[in-house]
Amino acid sequence: GGSARYRREDRYALDEKESRPLASALPAARQSEDTVALLIGPEGGWTDDERTGIAPAGWVPVSLGPAILRAETAALAALAVVSSAW
Repeated sequence: GGSARYRREDRYALDEKESRPLASALPAARQSEDTVALLIGPEGGWTDDERTGIAPAGWVPVSLGPAILRAETAALAALAVVSSAW
């Protein structure tokens, strides 16, 4: 038998109030089996209650930069960052 490899799932929540860029939060070592989940907020941003629940729910808050993007644009931009890094 072979050894089973742990599949990692990285979970990132886009938040316009964060300063850590998504690209810098991605792990340096990645395997093709690893997955990335992106949590994209609603138009107008997260409420304070939603924002306080992000990290305890296992999501890493990250930013796409200082510009405020529409939700559908933020999703495409985040996918571009992840695809480029992978």
